[in-house]
Parts: sequence; C-alpha cells; structure tokens
Amino acid sequence: MTLSLSPTTAACLPACLFEQTVAAVNIKTHVAANQTKPEIVSVTVMFLERVQTDLPTPKDEWNTLRHLRHFSCVRRLDGQVSCV
Repeated sequence: MTLSLSPTTAACLPACLFEQTVAAVNIKTHVAANQTKPEIVSVTVMFLERVQTDLPTPKDEWNTLRHLRHFSCVRRLDGQVSCV
C-alpha cells in the first residue's frame, strides 16, 4: 500500500507514524555429502528500531546498541538449535 501525503498534511501527523523497524536476515546453508538439499545451519537477524522513513536517520542515532540489535540461531550437529 502506498500513501502519498501533501507536505502540509504530513506536518500535522505525529512523528511515530513515520517510524519503522527495519531488518536484515542472513541465512547460512550447507549441503551434506550424502544429500542434495541444502540445510539451514545458522540465521542472523540485525534490526534497527524507530527508523524515520521521511527523513535520513543520523549515524549517531542508529550506530548505538540502544537502537541497533541482533541475534543469531545456530544449528548444532546433533540437531538441536541454540540462539544467542
């Protein structure tokens, strides 16, 4: 859905309407010697909260642990999953 607003209308809206959470997902796979399908070995997600979509986000706001977060899940060889 695309929403286009005039500058006057956009100025009247609260800033929280333009704040989003953005994420990047990295998936590592491996193909076992006796199989033909790839298996997911690990997944890492990095996300940034409160990104304003109508303005550039200054580096000092997003380049901190308070806003930029991540987590990873790694598959063990015994089939269990560990998340950190």
